[in-house]
Amino acid sequence: MGQGNLINVDVYGVEMAVFQQREEDFLAMGYRLQCRTESPADVLTADICIVDVSRMNDCRELLQQKNTPYLISGINLTPPLAEEVELPLSVLKNSVGFLNSKPLLADISISIRLGLLWHDEREKYSQRVQNIESKINNNRVNGIAIGMLMQQSGLLEQAVMNCLKQTSRNKRRRMVDVSAEIIDKLALLDQAKFHTEAQLLNWLKETVSCRLDSQGE
Repeated sequence: MGQGNLINVDVYGVEMAVFQQREEDFLAMGYRLQCRTESPADVLTADICIVDVSRMNDCRELLQQKNTPYLISGINLTPPLAEEVELPLSVLKNSVGFLNSKPLLADISISIRLGLLWHDEREKYSQRVQNIESKINNNRVNGIAIGMLMQQSGLLEQAVMNCLKQTSRNKRRRMVDVSAEIIDKLALLDQAKFHTEAQLLNWLKETVSCRLDSQGE
């Protein structure tokens, strides 16, 4: 994160008096501020961004991607302007915090720290969900292949699974990829004749392809 122990913070459209005139104070607390007037670049290098509500349209690309967390700032808002601002639900959902009124230096620091922590936890949760979905899908594919082989061979589930695992090792491929190929080759399976583990292993050896980088060796 950042360079050394510094956290890089890009600031878009927020009142400069709150940030720009206190850059040294922020630097002493571990934050390198970059006050920007242009729209975010295609590739963001900041660890976190602070975006004023008035710059939502300019920063749309930033707000749509999830790699860089952002805080929404309402520092510049004063009634009745504050009552006229309506933030899209997606913008609020993806943000990691909100700055209001005239926050103290400590308040901003806490918001940045909590925002980074929340973003990190959100990323970890998203990865866990993806891993769970991947495992469920892999188990489904493996289950279908095992069921097909059991029906064709008359072997028990554990025996078929052992053959798939051994084929996975021999072919240097994931078991789910071996299973997927078996499912794709249903026509060959329908014509196959095997009733023992040795016969099944031999059929798998002849039918399942090796990993791509080992073909032709």
